[in-house]
Amino acid sequence: MKGFIGTFKKANGEDRTMKFVKARDLPESFLKENIRGTGAKKAVPDGFEIVWDIEKKQFKTFNWNSICGEVKQFELDAGLLYSLING
Repeated sequence: MKGFIGTFKKANGEDRTMKFVKARDLPESFLKENIRGTGAKKAVPDGFEIVWDIEKKQFKTFNWNSICGEVKQFELDAGLLYSLING
């Protein structure tokens, strides 16, 4: 599974570095276990993407419009992702 680490500027001007997996890359079983609510889709502005924040263990949005530097890709074992969440 592809993981990413990147920094972007938040709306308040602070830099935010995030390790994440793109929601579209997450296994279906992971999504079923971790999505709660009504099932209504959240509107995401252009240039933003819903991702799973590996460190905060929750869905967040990554702002591609204000990246600082380069977003780097790394390989993440799906089993490790589960253990990070449940560990």
